[in-house]
Amino acid sequence: MYIAVSLFVILNFYFMALIQCMECGSKVSNNAVQCPNCGNQIQQQIVQQQQIQQQNQNSGGCIKTIGWIILIGLFILFLISKN
Repeated sequence: MYIAVSLFVILNFYFMALIQCMECGSKVSNNAVQCPNCGNQIQQQIVQQQQIQQQNQNSGGCIKTIGWIILIGLFILFLISKN
């Protein structure tokens, strides 16, 4: 039992990260339910940040696709004008 508890404490410490509270800016554990300084709900903040990251990744894919289309179009125009 002691080994299991010790392993849990070690793993929890290893995978714990400090994030910044969006309300007050203080450092808070990502395992915390709320910020001890201002009471902001940390788990909701984590979900919001994950949604923002997902949206940024999706928009980045669109920009890359548009960039490739423009690059290919310019290459085709170069080949056509060369002849």
